[in-house]
Amino acid sequence: MTTRTQHVISITQLVYRRLRRFGFAIVLIILIEQLWGSMQATSMVDFQKHSEQLMQVAVEQTAFAATQSIVTPEPERLQSLAEQLQQQSLIISAAIYNRFGEQLAFATSIEESDQANETMVLVEEISEANQVLGYVQAVIDRQALLAQPEKTHAYLTYYGQFLLVLAIFAGVFVTSTFNRWRYRKADNSTATTADE
Repeated sequence: MTTRTQHVISITQLVYRRLRRFGFAIVLIILIEQLWGSMQATSMVDFQKHSEQLMQVAVEQTAFAATQSIVTPEPERLQSLAEQLQQQSLIISAAIYNRFGEQLAFATSIEESDQANETMVLVEEISEANQVLGYVQAVIDRQALLAQPEKTHAYLTYYGQFLLVLAIFAGVFVTSTFNRWRYRKADNSTATTADE
């Protein structure tokens, strides 16, 4: 085999290896993108569920606090509980009903005409000894409820993308370091062979 033929074969092998590595890198980038998209969707749903659970806990606490005030009728205390619940920034209105559906207390932050476009209603039973005494109802501004998790999610996404770019640069630097080391080693062994 001539030197020219060996040179063409080694260039072909080199090109094949480089294309294979490049193809592998493309597949990894596509895989990372798919995993990133899946993680984004999952984490956003988790943020939304967590926000809704926090509001549910607030309504449950109000229902627990209202138990005694319904048993021994205390309208002022019930009104105070409804107002305290409604004072939370995301709650549009709060109402307390007896077991027959009669409204005992009500508090709202805005007029009916100004009510938010997208709302969520949470209802919690007021019960004692397995007997339903009434209900607490809270109307929540769903857009405002989800605004903070979306903001946090966008913030985390930005920094996640920044870290991915840094990881790519780190990979490039590590790869170039090993390639230089390998070629230096190959050059040194060639020079040693030529010296002999």
